[in-house]
Amino acid sequence: SLPVIHRFVEEPRRVDGSRSIRTSIFYLGELYDNVLHRIRGGTARSWPKKSYKLEFNDDHQFVLNPAAPRVDEVDLNTTYTDKSYLRARLTSDFLLDAGLPSPETYHVRTHQNGEFFSIAFMVEQPDRDFLRRHGMDPEGSLYKAGSGSTYTPRSDFAFEKKTRDDEDKSDLKSLLDGLQLSGVELEHF
Repeated sequence: SLPVIHRFVEEPRRVDGSRSIRTSIFYLGELYDNVLHRIRGGTARSWPKKSYKLEFNDDHQFVLNPAAPRVDEVDLNTTYTDKSYLRARLTSDFLLDAGLPSPETYHVRTHQNGEFFSIAFMVEQPDRDFLRRHGMDPEGSLYKAGSGSTYTPRSDFAFEKKTRDDEDKSDLKSLLDGLQLSGVELEHF
């Protein structure tokens, strides 16, 4: 049986609105109050089944995994485009099995104001907490690939810098340039 995340919303009609709302979350026997809740994603806003971001208060962070440190942000991602309900979980498990860092991803049942709402993927937010949990420098350079990120030198505009955002993107530019090499140069890179 899937873990159940309960969302309590004062005005349910505002859940899918364009603005963030405050909500209460109950999960694994713990109540989180005054949680920032918003729709996430660009394209997904037009889908009948949405993805959401939950941002928890600094003084009461979320237990995503009881065996790991608490986190300040999670995503509840829709399964709307994945009729198998498996792609995100299989991808995460594959990366972890290959020894690569991957956000913790698992299925949850979501309820809103006491009634079933949807099946979703609970996904760890790739941020400083994620870097720390995987033994990487939390002040390291972290980018989010967005629409148009083709891994060519001209696509650096499509990557959003998530850490050290006071710096330029020269580190990304160097990586993208290096990926264009071939033969022995690429191997050495």
